[in-house]
Amino acid sequence: MSFSVPNDDYGGKKVCIEWRFDHVILLVEDLEQGSNHFQHLGFSCAGEPREQSWSGPSSMVSLKEQVLRKGSFALRLQQPVRGAGLPIEFMKKHGEGIYCVGFAVDDVSAASNEMVRKGFPVLHSVEKGDGALLATYHDTREVVDIVVALGEYDGTPRVGATVDTAWTLEHLGVIVSDIHRAREFYESLGFAVVVPPVTLFSPDLSKRILTECLLIKNGFVFELMEPIDEGSLWGEFLRHKNGGINHWSFAVNNLDIEHDTMVAKGFCPTSIARGTCDSLSEVYYDTSLVGNIQTCLYNGSSRLTFENTMRFLIDIGIPVQKG
Repeated sequence: MSFSVPNDDYGGKKVCIEWRFDHVILLVEDLEQGSNHFQHLGFSCAGEPREQSWSGPSSMVSLKEQVLRKGSFALRLQQPVRGAGLPIEFMKKHGEGIYCVGFAVDDVSAASNEMVRKGFPVLHSVEKGDGALLATYHDTREVVDIVVALGEYDGTPRVGATVDTAWTLEHLGVIVSDIHRAREFYESLGFAVVVPPVTLFSPDLSKRILTECLLIKNGFVFELMEPIDEGSLWGEFLRHKNGGINHWSFAVNNLDIEHDTMVAKGFCPTSIARGTCDSLSEVYYDTSLVGNIQTCLYNGSSRLTFENTMRFLIDIGIPVQKG
């Protein structure tokens, strides 16, 4: 499946590129500790740790990297070691966390030039031995500090990766301070709105919790969330981490079994939603000890249509209002 959605409404920018989700890069203070943490969560190492570098126009950061996988989902853990530049600046501002989402493209040079023409400059590039571009990292930090990487990635499991059909990535959750501005920005990158902004209430309608919006690009989904309740998990993240990616959500085959496994491993639930039959429907787990990232697991197939999302929210007892 491939598509692109043109949009001229955000500062004259319009991007029409076919992207295929490949990986996220998560910065950590201690690579070994981070690797052990995510292996305990169920990820497997894909290869050995390696040295990487981030070079900007006037900066250089040396990094240690370990690639891990959970099924087809690739996680690149990076520990800044020395130097000055964007990865270290991110750590100083936000602490550990996801700062880059990587996509595979058929022609890196063409895709990168298109991004530059539309106002998203290159922050860092990686070349192959013959001088051709292997990957480019673009400045897409206008809403939150998330960089988009476009690269020549094959999308196949690396050595040492396992096939896990039990977990399927559905979306990455992005905490923002202005959901309407964020929606416009990601539409300018070619994302299409699946669920327009809706406000979620507490079950007794006494409190507005947050406003959310789902956007999709070639099967990859961002869930934008603007907290209203400052005391909620989302509000705390916005206040203390200045926004960004705070959770990843996976569809699972059997949430009851996965839930027992997660609890046995010591990952405590922070939010539990049950359906009309009182069965588990969605659970958020505190996996933020490393990386400031929560893990959400939910039962069933993809919800990524407006109708399915509304049906899911109603089933778990969350009142919703458009806007």
